Amino acid sequence: EVLSKSFRGHSAHDVFRAVHLLKKKNFKVGVQLMPGLPGDTRAKSINGSIILAKMEPDLARIYPTLVLKDTPLHKLFLEEKYSPLSLDDAVEVSRDMLAVFINHGVNVIRIGLQPTKDIAEGVRVIAGPFHPAFGELVKATLFREQMVWAVTHLFQRGTLLKKISLFVSQRDCSLAAGHKRDNLHYLKESFSLDEIKIIARKELSRGDLGVASLEKEDPDLVVPGKQFISFYADQLM
Repeated sequence: EVLSKSFRGHSAHDVFRAVHLLKKKNFKVGVQLMPGLPGDTRAKSINGSIILAKMEPDLARIYPTLVLKDTPLHKLFLEEKYSPLSLDDAVEVSRDMLAVFINHGVNVIRIGLQPTKDIAEGVRVIAGPFHPAFGELVKATLFREQMVWAVTHLFQRGTLLKKISLFVSQRDCSLAAGHKRDNLHYLKESFSLDEIKIIARKELSRGDLGVASLEKEDPDLVVPGKQFISFYADQLM
């Protein structure tokens, strides 16, 4: 339905056949998904990522649909027959699709349209969820889900806290904080926290997360990234 409404000129069966033939001839295979196309839904986008991930492509790209000037989609938009995803909705569905691909070992090499001079200045983008750091928004939002999970489980141990520390890999500090420190603001509001401190630890691998009360030098709870992604992706299936 989505391919037909988007005038893509091929069917889902064509995709399956193409991937099969390419892999049979030992080509590296990349797949690309565009959540937010005409006729698409959140469930369809996630299900599509699950189906394609199980086909074991070598890499994937996730490009939320943008309305570009002087395109058929632009005409549908002007006729009020198409509405693009909001930025928040695009980030959330892309987050879930990313989790699916990571869980299946598929390398996601791009999330969000590559900014160019025209696109960055808004010359061609008429509407849709464009953000110059869209990929970072998505990754930070997925990491936030892990942070929420970890803090929730810490509180379930009967620990009443107002100040906590988050222990992460040195390369994950920006993801933990989020765009404009949105992740920290979210955690403070969600758990009525007064203070959150991010502590970089060399011994932690990328994606791993530790949490503890602010006074402690070591985490009370460590959530391995792979374990969380597996848990999170399984909830989407």
